[in-house]
Amino acid sequence: MTIPLYDTYWKEGYDLAIQNSKSLFKISENAALGNEFGIACSLNILSAEEALKASFLIIKHYNPKGQINEFDKIFKDHKIKHEQLKQFVEFQDKMQIQLKAQIAILEPLINLARQMSKETQEKNKTDLFSLEETLTWLKQRSKTKLNFGEILNWLKNANNIKNRGFYLDRQNDKWLAPQNITIEKYDMEKLYTKAIIEYAISIEELFVRLNTEKNSRERNRNQ
Repeated sequence: MTIPLYDTYWKEGYDLAIQNSKSLFKISENAALGNEFGIACSLNILSAEEALKASFLIIKHYNPKGQINEFDKIFKDHKIKHEQLKQFVEFQDKMQIQLKAQIAILEPLINLARQMSKETQEKNKTDLFSLEETLTWLKQRSKTKLNFGEILNWLKNANNIKNRGFYLDRQNDKWLAPQNITIEKYDMEKLYTKAIIEYAISIEELFVRLNTEKNSRERNRNQ
């Protein structure tokens, strides 16, 4: 199949995937308000799957010629989708380390720049403002109390959890009903799903920030 690679094709897909992820998350909250915690948990997992899809699409938008492993399969293969979700969370765990390293570099540089003369600061105010914005963003993204190990344990069995929330099953002559899933389990999954949505959105934010800084440097070189 020929993909019409117009400028906004992959960005349009990203926007639709993020919108669908947020919609599923909202419907999950509504189900929980009606004490349907099984369905709510399943919808959370579907929401996380759509957020993963969004992350692939925004990367494709900014790097359309790049190759992404299993790209086509995330639209139809649940096993691949959940394996990629685990890798996505593992990447975010490593990203937290990188964010803190970047903060440790930028913070003293900005403090040093603020000690320069007013004239020098005024001359470089655009770059200084951009650095301060970047530092603020890095600090916001580095603030997490989530246990990535717990999220990974959740994702190991996510597809089975999703089915448990939708369908009646039995195991060892006992009935496993969606109604048996507790509010505590829902609250935990809601927290994890929200984090995965935020991670996907942060990828776009990072690309936008990198492009802005790149354009700013090019303008300065041309002046």
